[in-house]
Amino acid sequence: MKLRTARAVCAVLAMFGVASSVHGLNWEQLPGPYTGEALGIFAAPSGSLFVGLEVGAVYRSDDGGDSWSHKSVGIESPFPTAFAASGTYVFAVTYYGHVYRTDDNGESWVRKDTGVTWGGADLGANMASHAGGVFLGTSAGGVFRTDDDGETWTQKNGGLPASAKVTRYAAIGSTLFAAVWNAGIYKTEDAGESWTLTPGSTTHPNDLVAAGSSLYVAHDSSVSRSGDGGATWSVVYTGSNTCTRLLATAGSVFVYVNTDGVYRTDNDGATWALKAAGLFSEATIYRFATDGTAAYIASMGGVFRTLDNGESWQGSQTGIVSAHVNGIYFSASDMYAATNQGVFHSGDGGFTWNARSAGLAYSVTETLVQADGYLLVGTSRGVYRSSDGGVSWVVSLDASPQHYDLTVHGSSVYIARNEGSPQNVARTSDGGATWEYVGTGLPSSGAGALLSTGSTLFVGLQQGVYRSEDNAASWTATSLTTGNVLDLAQSDGTLFAATETGLYRSADGDVWEESLAGSTYRVAEFADSVYVGIAGAGVFRSDDAGVTWVADNLGLEDYLALGKSFFRSMESDGTYLYAGTYAGGIFRSAAAPPVTVSITAPAADQVFPPGTTAATLTVDLENHASPGHWHWQLDSPFAASGVVAGNEVAAGTTSATIPGLTDGASHTVYVTLVEDQHSVLATPVEAPPPSR
Repeated sequence: MKLRTARAVCAVLAMFGVASSVHGLNWEQLPGPYTGEALGIFAAPSGSLFVGLEVGAVYRSDDGGDSWSHKSVGIESPFPTAFAASGTYVFAVTYYGHVYRTDDNGESWVRKDTGVTWGGADLGANMASHAGGVFLGTSAGGVFRTDDDGETWTQKNGGLPASAKVTRYAAIGSTLFAAVWNAGIYKTEDAGESWTLTPGSTTHPNDLVAAGSSLYVAHDSSVSRSGDGGATWSVVYTGSNTCTRLLATAGSVFVYVNTDGVYRTDNDGATWALKAAGLFSEATIYRFATDGTAAYIASMGGVFRTLDNGESWQGSQTGIVSAHVNGIYFSASDMYAATNQGVFHSGDGGFTWNARSAGLAYSVTETLVQADGYLLVGTSRGVYRSSDGGVSWVVSLDASPQHYDLTVHGSSVYIARNEGSPQNVARTSDGGATWEYVGTGLPSSGAGALLSTGSTLFVGLQQGVYRSEDNAASWTATSLTTGNVLDLAQSDGTLFAATETGLYRSADGDVWEESLAGSTYRVAEFADSVYVGIAGAGVFRSDDAGVTWVADNLGLEDYLALGKSFFRSMESDGTYLYAGTYAGGIFRSAAAPPVTVSITAPAADQVFPPGTTAATLTVDLENHASPGHWHWQLDSPFAASGVVAGNEVAAGTTSATIPGLTDGASHTVYVTLVEDQHSVLATPVEAPPPSR
């Protein structure tokens, strides 16, 4: 009896119902750039530091901020903003009104907010330990206190105004002070059972801190001080911008002044000096903290630390992978990332990074390009240029709106700006030394994307796509006139426009049609396919110029599960496709290896002894991702596509028994890979007939 075998070669089908196709990419998260928007920071009694970042991320440092580890198990609510400690417990409160507690220094967290009522999302929620309990301040519910380490919380608003918005706590001895917005500074001497208003205090307190026996409050564009427990107040600092955050260290008090930077006083507020070396002047500071040795900042620009009482600040972010990566740019072996926390550089494909932000006043960077010997970066407040690969930057175009996209067209560089016409597009022909506005003829709406294709320059606006054939001397509308265009790309002659309402494609740049629904941010070509990032859904791929699409998210599952998945940049260096994310750093992928199945036993043309009625079928699976399994059947080929029958073999199993063999007969075994709904992953390929 002979048994003739067959071979099948196939790949993975995306399970998203967009189209039947194969996985093309395997994504991996790169180790950096190490940074992220830090919303809260806390020095725990254990000696550890905790920092809260977006999408529910808490990181812990056990070495004074030299390195950080992700410690978010159990936290399911985004934006941890404030912390407190009680004994061995550490508490964290999040933007969406959840309190979490850890009893193992952050290794795991449990929700503990029974009894707390919230007035909605609460970025200003704060906490403090006092008189054996933990106090929670909310934006609409006032004060809550727990005396049983978070098991229950009780509202303690006696004497406070209705719907009190508590912005901060500070304690001097047995007295706890609370800053209440639109009301003033209140104090309690009985652990929150009753509160009284301190006379003469500001009605707009942003922050409150105790320094020895003195109390400081930041309000409006001033700082006031009280040396008598709030009985009287005197203004000790007045500026031109809002004073929002305070910190007290041994002998000093710091204040963060919006857009101006950090100031310090060493003489009870008599004089103040700017102490912002190493900081972004336009990166909002959310919290200060000190562990007695160093002072720390949690800000839009990331985590910073000073070891010399503010004389200099350095980034303290190693291990934190939570960057908003708005732009990725390659120049030879150099890779640059434009993030909400400045510019970063890698010389090894994204595995090690260095900050390249010296001279940048603004942390939010959007786009990069190199021309005429200069590296240019668009930021939230202008364009900067560098002649040394980003080591240092100088102002190139000093203007306030965001600058979203830089592209080279002809002998000039163009930038899309969030400004009305003609300022929505600017051009430089001398490496950024001078600029001119060239948006005359465009609608008066912000521009978000540019694309150069031969002699044609396209611009994406909040009101669609326009084109110019004469280097921006004039502009012509296309059929796409809505959608807020965020990116433009070309693949084999087909143009793509990513918008907030969907992805559009065009064969001629004039007539556009929808290619894919959803809020699309970035689109790119890689390995003869087109890739697009869709908010909340991941990355999708088209192999037919945008006619059909499949999800291509292998390796992105954990990031997508965070619920805040936005792909803010997408670029290829020819070998890998890189995706910059919202609060997830950078992922990269090469084309995935082929997924194959081969029959290893029985051998082709194998002859079995007379009377054999069954044989063992063994297969070898290569690169077969879960979920998925395989089917086999005897003497009947599988269909080339769709749901198939046959004999199902579970995922992870590589052998099966073939019954029903007949003496003297020649049988053929067919094998195909299927996905979990029993659809063929790719067309089965039958082996050639054996030789006789």
